[in-house]
Amino acid sequence: MIRLFGILSLLLLTGCQRVDTRTYSFPLPEAGGLEVLQLIESTLWKEQELLPDGIRFYEAIEVTMEPSPTLRVTVQSRQLGKQNLVERLHRWGYSVEGRDGDPVKRTAFLVGAR
Repeated sequence: MIRLFGILSLLLLTGCQRVDTRTYSFPLPEAGGLEVLQLIESTLWKEQELLPDGIRFYEAIEVTMEPSPTLRVTVQSRQLGKQNLVERLHRWGYSVEGRDGDPVKRTAFLVGAR
């Protein structure tokens, strides 16, 4: 009986944890247009579809052209940190967080993602 109570308590404690989300905005001037931002957005959603059931990185992904091309991503911070997104966007050739972009990598990403 005590063992069952312990297991039930553990399930209740872990099942009632609040999801901690964070929203990050990344200005991407090299994106140039809404179509490219939407391509980045769809690539991130496709990556999430490949994750095992129950794991979600992204809660929301928004793209905007005002005041400049910007990607806004809301993540579950226990699953994915800001640095992971910075690395991913930089690997795709975009200038992020003071790191210079690479036009060759950007072109390769755009060709491969279409």
